[in-house]
This record gives sequence, structure tokens and C-alpha cells, in this order.
Amino acid sequence: MIILLEWKKGFSRIVWAAIIVLAITISLAVANASVSNVWIPVPLNTNVYVRQNALGEDEGTFPWSKFSYPLSLNVHHTPFNQLTLNGTCNYGEVCFKAFLANLNIFQVNGTFSYQAGFFMPMPLQYNINFTYSDPYEFFHFLVAVFALFNFVGALLGIILAYALRKRIHATSQIPNNRSISDRSESPTAASCANYSGQQLGSGG
Repeated sequence: MIILLEWKKGFSRIVWAAIIVLAITISLAVANASVSNVWIPVPLNTNVYVRQNALGEDEGTFPWSKFSYPLSLNVHHTPFNQLTLNGTCNYGEVCFKAFLANLNIFQVNGTFSYQAGFFMPMPLQYNINFTYSDPYEFFHFLVAVFALFNFVGALLGIILAYALRKRIHATSQIPNNRSISDRSESPTAASCANYSGQQLGSGG
């Protein structure tokens, strides 16, 4: 917004197009950082259990997960000691929540599983109860939602900066009418008037 306020030239279509493209690019980059810091489509079980708190929730690492604030993501995985063992797989529940400040605006549930009995990190497999049930599709959906939110915020900021720029520019174009009246009331102007009167009186 500072660049817009300092921009001296007019805003042509090319300039507006460049601003919009830049805003979209930054919005996508910020959204990807916000979402991927909390959840990726195929995380390792060890990473999930290290990052989650005692309740099984993971809100990511500050400040990366808060780049899109006030929109943020919270993911809950069933804690390790509460998993269900079925054959050679551990099963648990997963819950994705998006918050606008402290307000939960949407929630998506599902399940996850991974191979048990190995002393090495194992990737989690998801079954998400949503239109985009594939983990990669759901990840892209989350990034798109966050990017749209970021773009709307950026667009509002651009409009506000443009309006302020027009107002500042219009104010700077108003002539200073006080300068004329100030000259007539200044001591120098008064002395000149007195001197002229004296000359006229002596001449008469």
C-alpha cells in the first residue's frame, strides 16, 4: 500500500493488471505457507505425534501458520495411545477446522491409518469425508480457500490505498488562498501603504 501511496503516475490498465497479478501471487504463496505448515497430504506419523499437543491438535508453528491471520487452520489426529489396531494397521480419526479469529467457520472429519509394527516413520493414509476426499485435492482446496481470503484482504487494502492516494493528490492541488490575504495584512504591506500615503500628502 505504501508503494501505491507514493506512486506519482496514473493507474493505467497495465498497472492495474500488474497489481492484481502480484496480489494473487502473494495470496497463493501466503496461503500455501499457512496451510502446509499445519498439514500436508502425506505426513509421517512421527512428525504428527511430535507436533500435536496432549489433545491431539496441531496449529502449526508461529509465525508461518498465522500468515493468513485472522484465518487459521487446526488439525486434530487421534493421539497415539488412543489408536485402534486392526491387523497390521493403526487407525484413528482426523478433524480439520478453519478458524476466523476464534470463530470456527468450517469443519471436515475423516479417518487415517498407517502400517504398525515398524520402527521407522510411516506415511499416513487418509479417508476424508468431503467432496474432495483425495488428500491432495483437499490440500489444494484448503490453499484455494486461504488464497481467496488473502486476495480479498489484499484487494480491500489496494482500494483503500488508492482512495487515500486520490484524496491526498486532490488536497495537494487546492490553491492556498490565504497567501494573498496574509500579504495584505503583513507588516511590510502596511508600511508600504503608510509610506505611499505620506508621499501623497507631501506632494499636495
